[in-house]
Amino acid sequence: MPEHINTDDLRKVTDRFHVDHIVELQLIKEAINNVWASYSKNNWWHKLVKFFGEKRNLQILSANKNGRKRTAVTKLIMNDRKKVAGQVERDMTEEQEEMVQDVANHWEMIRDDLHGAFETFKAELSRLLDV
Repeated sequence: MPEHINTDDLRKVTDRFHVDHIVELQLIKEAINNVWASYSKNNWWHKLVKFFGEKRNLQILSANKNGRKRTAVTKLIMNDRKKVAGQVERDMTEEQEEMVQDVANHWEMIRDDLHGAFETFKAELSRLLDV
């Protein structure tokens, strides 16, 4: 399970460590793009970006691990696009699968904290993460 940060830890972050969004912003963007037509209220997506930018969704990772996690999430997104298009998906390594599972577990923990009319978004993010 990812370790959450507190604000005191931000002073300790160096070029060897990164503050990481547990549920990656690229995954949020993909879900937003997939449900864009379902929402009509102006700036609804700003609330989502704010929610996922809060401390509950941040952790400190080594720069190397952060890069590997970003690659795993990118592969997940690309595989979803391939699946939708009827193309062959690329295999994920065991580490990549574990990293994506950590993201999915965290999403399940914080999902109900996202208040408002975001059920379509929540369903899409859950679909992407297969939870």
